[in-house]
Amino acid sequence: MRSLLLFVSIGFGIFSTVFAQRDNAPKRTIGLTAYYFWEEDSLGIIRNGTVEKPYLQNFNVIIGRELSAKEQQTKVKHVIRGIVDFVEDNSNRQRRSRNFKNSDSLKFPFFRTPSEATGSILYIRHEGKWIFKIRKNVLYFEYDEYNQLRFKSAKDSIVLPTLGVNEPTLGQYTVFSYWSKDPSTGKRSIIRQEVWNYAGENTTHFFTSSIPQSAQRILVFSNGYRGAKKNWDPTDNLMTNFDRYWYWQSFDDTLIARFKPDERWYINGSMGVSTSTHRSMGGFGISYVAAKCFPWTKKSKLLLNQRENFIGFEKRKQEGRIVGKAFIQERNTFPSTNKAKDTVDIVCHSMGYAYALGFIEEVKSSVIFGRFVMISPEGACTDNPEWSLFKSAWQYGSAFNDGSPVSEQDGVAPQCLVKGIDTCDPCCFGKITMPKEWSKKGFRESHEMPYIRWIFEAIPIDNPAYIRR
Repeated sequence: MRSLLLFVSIGFGIFSTVFAQRDNAPKRTIGLTAYYFWEEDSLGIIRNGTVEKPYLQNFNVIIGRELSAKEQQTKVKHVIRGIVDFVEDNSNRQRRSRNFKNSDSLKFPFFRTPSEATGSILYIRHEGKWIFKIRKNVLYFEYDEYNQLRFKSAKDSIVLPTLGVNEPTLGQYTVFSYWSKDPSTGKRSIIRQEVWNYAGENTTHFFTSSIPQSAQRILVFSNGYRGAKKNWDPTDNLMTNFDRYWYWQSFDDTLIARFKPDERWYINGSMGVSTSTHRSMGGFGISYVAAKCFPWTKKSKLLLNQRENFIGFEKRKQEGRIVGKAFIQERNTFPSTNKAKDTVDIVCHSMGYAYALGFIEEVKSSVIFGRFVMISPEGACTDNPEWSLFKSAWQYGSAFNDGSPVSEQDGVAPQCLVKGIDTCDPCCFGKITMPKEWSKKGFRESHEMPYIRWIFEAIPIDNPAYIRR
């Protein structure tokens, strides 16, 4: 069994150790639900004028029942830690409730549901008692004439009467209004308004500038299965600007150098083996052993798991739509009148293919697509995007049912032709296979990241499949 788990981990997987980003760009993580924490007194004045914004998530985690007197004593830092621990606890992904124990052994009951749209959850300790509120994505705060901060409301628009702005938005923002009182008349009025994004950047000028936002070139990496140890740790549908799992193993550096994007983002398409053509770890193991016992045979249909798993594939697509919503939210920085469509290039590997299709469906009306790079796509012939959306799309993988021995084929994700790509213009769309002289071939080798550098080394620059912007 240990050998089987090792094979599965190597077969699909990529190391799961988290490494720091290789540049100095600030790390960012994007999700649909923004979390806010603060303490306030009986008048609603926020103590110390401090609102904590620790993370964005794709789960709504709320207090599951009425708290006891002792449970009410739980500190802010413990509630913040407890929520993220609950979200990241994948011992049972279906688990919807949990009693979190803080350092004082006080239980705090949480209940969670998946996020379906952009929004906010406010955790407020009011006069020593915890309450929560589910609100829209733009929070409005006020500083009174005594510089005391209060929460006032939440909307799905940026409304700035002092600046003549009223714009709908999907972004996560906080709006601060500063009030003053005329000592002679006693009349109160707003003297200044500011808009800050969730990352803590003052974005007020974006909403008052008449200069259109310039379009950006964005490169999106959609990773696949992260190994047997992470089989029950499916995607959290968060989007990051760094490779948090070091899945691409510097492979992304070469792609970034070729595409020269203004921004890069990473999305996580890893889900259980049950969603793949293998359907189970046992199915994978049987195929692996059979291919090792009969490496010379050309009857790959008998040894490789090729039958489409429509249900599993569709499940991964639907998860990809969630991260697509998060992407749209992140790009919603400017007022709609100033918005320019970005161009998005996509690179996916293995299970990341189905996930990328869901992402594409969700964002297609908001962006322009450039090139779609599909590396060893899993379930390739199950479904496809609208090819007309792309300037170019290429599948990179091993040969498939062409008379090649099993020992040279990708057994992790048998490389049938991506559905419908053979009907597109061959100048810009198609499949290119591993060169016959390439030595690093095999059930695993034809699929895994460390062995597929032929994509860079064996394709001449004048070939339309040469990877570039």
